[in-house]
Amino acid sequence: MDSARCRDIWQDSRIRKMRDPPQFTTYIKAQQRMALAGVRGHQPDKALLSFYASMEHLCSVAGPLLNYINLSAIITATAQLWTAAQANSSFKPSANSAAFELERFHCSILLQLETMLPDVGAREASNSLWSSAKLGLTPDAFVPGMTDALAAKMLQLTKDEARCQPSAQNCANFVWALDSLGHYPKDKGLVDAVCGHFARLIKHRDQSKRPKAQEAANVVWALATLGHEPADKGLIDDVCNHFARLIKHLEESKRPNAQQSANIVWALATLGHEPADKGLVDAVCNHFSRLIRHQDTRNRPASQGVSNVLWARGDMNHAPPDGAASAFLEWLTRLCKLSGQEPNAQDLSNTLFACAVLHVKVKGHVSLALVRGLLRLDRS
Repeated sequence: MDSARCRDIWQDSRIRKMRDPPQFTTYIKAQQRMALAGVRGHQPDKALLSFYASMEHLCSVAGPLLNYINLSAIITATAQLWTAAQANSSFKPSANSAAFELERFHCSILLQLETMLPDVGAREASNSLWSSAKLGLTPDAFVPGMTDALAAKMLQLTKDEARCQPSAQNCANFVWALDSLGHYPKDKGLVDAVCGHFARLIKHRDQSKRPKAQEAANVVWALATLGHEPADKGLIDDVCNHFARLIKHLEESKRPNAQQSANIVWALATLGHEPADKGLVDAVCNHFSRLIRHQDTRNRPASQGVSNVLWARGDMNHAPPDGAASAFLEWLTRLCKLSGQEPNAQDLSNTLFACAVLHVKVKGHVSLALVRGLLRLDRS
């Protein structure tokens, strides 16, 4: 008897002993952990195919006992494994079997989830859309109307009185997923309703349920890329004010990082939204400037973040706080000299645009570094 057949028999006996959804979720997570080790190794393709097979085997043996939480867990695990695989230099999506099998596998799980849509919770609805977006697969391509059905479920749950309402993370993942999928719901008020619920969580009496910096930045960023400003103009101000307050949080881990700060400033400029608090954007820029000097180099801004902040200030025609522009440009000059961290053509052109609009005095060595960067990219 070959090893694959032995493994199937062993899995059969293990699965048949399970009787409730939490046991299946534990099994799915255990299979994900095993696959993750392979995905990070030399055979990510084989590890992904093995995970598909184990999940399909689970569905065939325990199908009637699985619920929407189990199926959503499979979809989320698949997206997380693919994210890890794409970070592996030995993984070539265009030349492996896992990529060819992904659509068929994803379709099979979505078709099973479709029958359970009336019971789906906020976490599962948002995670299913988030995971599909991460995989680059539109649910409607496999189950027509499913994206709007999951979106409608999110809307329904924002009005739920039985404490089953979406969390801040559910709302942020949901809006991000709609943007990434390029999908605008048929119900034009749906995005406003979910974002309104997100804004109400800012004042939740349980501080653990209030939005984190990443969630706040993701919501405003997704609204900007969707090109949608909520009808309630104060909603974005509420989210941005909450973001600014987190800058002063006593715990450093809860303060916004450089990318989140750049994203929210970029989003405000893209939306053409002028915050009621005129000092809000300056506060975020000052925080961003301080991160340039962070003792942990991993927390310092990337070139794209620097150029996005400068571009946003230029687009708003609002100069950064005193000294901030010089700090940004000096840091960008240093990044020009660091292999793997150099600004790309878009970063450099955004920076030069901002300097011209804001009439920033650019020092000679900074100007030379930026021009050399453009010339280097032109030659390549």
